[in-house]
Amino acid sequence: MKRLLFLVLMLGLIFAANADAALRINTPEGFVGRNSPVFTLNTTGGDTYGLRDKPGYVYVLEFWSIACSACKIAEPVLEAVHNQYDSQGVRVVGVNIADTAAAIQQYVSRAGLTYAQVVDRIGNVTSLFKVYATPTIVVIDRKGIVRDVHVGLRAGWEQQLLGLVSQLAEEG
Repeated sequence: MKRLLFLVLMLGLIFAANADAALRINTPEGFVGRNSPVFTLNTTGGDTYGLRDKPGYVYVLEFWSIACSACKIAEPVLEAVHNQYDSQGVRVVGVNIADTAAAIQQYVSRAGLTYAQVVDRIGNVTSLFKVYATPTIVVIDRKGIVRDVHVGLRAGWEQQLLGLVSQLAEEG
């Protein structure tokens, strides 16, 4: 009985330490190497889209808004990733943080974007990932581990993203 009590106490301490470590993450970059937060949001069409609805997929999340000029630069790269790797289990998801579903639908139609779009105007998922700027691009592997985060578009981000997505797609 004492051993069982000791085991329960130790597991509780381990869980508390892990929960405390997660609370200390205060930027999106802090998630690299850790389990991704799990979420469900509505698509612009009103359906629900859950991050882990289809386990075993690679996810490329882009936190963006229509007013973000740098986001417009990222869009062709993300569309190319979607077109090239969708059949290999890579899901590109635009997480819009500011606009209405109708405005997003109109914008993506004009821009020719075909990857999934979800709406996070309340900011629940944006808060989960500690997003503080747009665009923020988060890459999550098939096991649910955040593998890379790009806040803004620094030099060489496209090659880094494409290289990682290619590698993760092959691991499938």
